[in-house]
Amino acid sequence: MRNNLLKIQKNKFDMFNKLNIKFLKTISMIILVIISSRVSAQTIVSLNAYQSTLDPVEAEQFENLISGANPTIYLVDGTLEVFGEGAPLVTISDASSYNMMYNENTLYNQVQLVKLVITNPEETPSSIDLAQLQSFNSLTYFLITFEYNACGGFSESCLASIVESIIQGEGSPVVVLYNLSIPN
Repeated sequence: MRNNLLKIQKNKFDMFNKLNIKFLKTISMIILVIISSRVSAQTIVSLNAYQSTLDPVEAEQFENLISGANPTIYLVDGTLEVFGEGAPLVTISDASSYNMMYNENTLYNQVQLVKLVITNPEETPSSIDLAQLQSFNSLTYFLITFEYNACGGFSESCLASIVESIIQGEGSPVVVLYNLSIPN
């Protein structure tokens, strides 16, 4: 009888230890997820997927920013031109001029959206460091538009990995978007 009692207590003890180990593993995993989420990589998402997450009011405001008649800075062939009245809200750059965004310029202070247009694979920048865009005090979105069939089959399937390899600046609050938009 005593042996049976000892076996039962030992089994309870073993079961408690197994549960305790599982509990500790679970807690450790949760802590790891929390820590890694705070130092996670930049938020990178397709333009269409991002738009589908917005409520109607946000979607309208975002659509106005993306497609509306906003004061805009154009960086084309190494030159800067501003169109529209008021402080620019949008910057559109070709791939050969994106380095101009690293220059200090008060025109960038109110820009909320940067759109970088890449027309062929040779134009793809090796890196873009969002932390170095110091004049962009209001930057919320960085959109990379691919105007060529980067993945083949007119698919966006590889664009996230291309963008992930380009974008630097972990911890930046800027949402990085991408889309495929091949002109006719």
